[in-house]
Amino acid sequence: MAVLHLGGTKIMGVMLTMDAKQGVQAIKLIAPRVAIPVHYNDYPVFKSPLEDFQKAVASAGLTKKVKYINRGETYTFDVPVKQGK
Repeated sequence: MAVLHLGGTKIMGVMLTMDAKQGVQAIKLIAPRVAIPVHYNDYPVFKSPLEDFQKAVASAGLTKKVKYINRGETYTFDVPVKQGK
């Protein structure tokens, strides 16, 4: 599982949170079973809204890998058990 901190924020050129394009790149690189975007609307300085990420995810064909949860919701996930170990 990947928890993606989005928002597209930089301070003095240093990335603090990923923008939509970087979030999609992270999903492709990590290849998680599920990715959950978080932290995308916590501050008014964020430059990349969730809608940008949703569009980028759809364009990349990754819609089935992303789970969107609302503030205060939880997500329960299963940890797969490897046989023979």
